[in-house]
Amino acid sequence: MARSSRRKGTVSARAFRVLIRLYPAAFRDEYGRELALVFADRYRDASGAWDRLRLWGEALAGIVLEAFREHWRMLLQDLRYASRMLRRRPLVTATIVVTLGLGIGANTAIFAVVHGYLFEKAPVRDPDALVAFRWAGASSPCVRPSSSWSF
Repeated sequence: MARSSRRKGTVSARAFRVLIRLYPAAFRDEYGRELALVFADRYRDASGAWDRLRLWGEALAGIVLEAFREHWRMLLQDLRYASRMLRRRPLVTATIVVTLGLGIGANTAIFAVVHGYLFEKAPVRDPDALVAFRWAGASSPCVRPSSSWSF
């Protein structure tokens, strides 16, 4: 019986270590081992199935909430650092902004042209009545309706 209980504890500890991967890597490197040890101790000390279930509920809620907060905190820290670096070098910042503007503008223009030519209906009165003529051979032409055109 003791072996079965110990085995369940190791499975739970492994599952908890997998859940710890939801935290950012820097946080996990600093606190992951301690979190896993505390969980394993509390799981081992739990008196019954209800206490273990409650421990899992607390652990899941804590990981989900805290992992989200840690990711958010690190994102804000990175954004503050990036804004400091951009303010420190205005010429680089201007180059980045101009390059992004030109890239986004060129992409939008190309998409508009391609969309206008390939995906819009032809500007005629009855576009479904259009047909395409193609010579299949030297003596037999092939006629297809416009609905079967493929680009």
